[in-house]
Amino acid sequence: MSKSDVKAFVDRIEGDIAVLLVGDEHYEVNLPKHFLPPETVEGCVLIWHFQLDEEAASGAKESISRLIEQLGEQFAE
Repeated sequence: MSKSDVKAFVDRIEGDIAVLLVGDEHYEVNLPKHFLPPETVEGCVLIWHFQLDEEAASGAKESISRLIEQLGEQFAE
């Protein structure tokens, strides 16, 4: 398990929401059940992996910059 992986215990499932206890601190996180593997049931332990998406972040920054530029042009008129 790498530093970007976190263990999550499936505490309970309430309808379409899974209640996870995440990390050593057991932070409670509510997550739509459809994000989890289909075989997930109460009592399962999951490994949650986080990874940066540099390409998406770069694209978002470019979009925001364009919007700010457009707003500046509108207020300059």
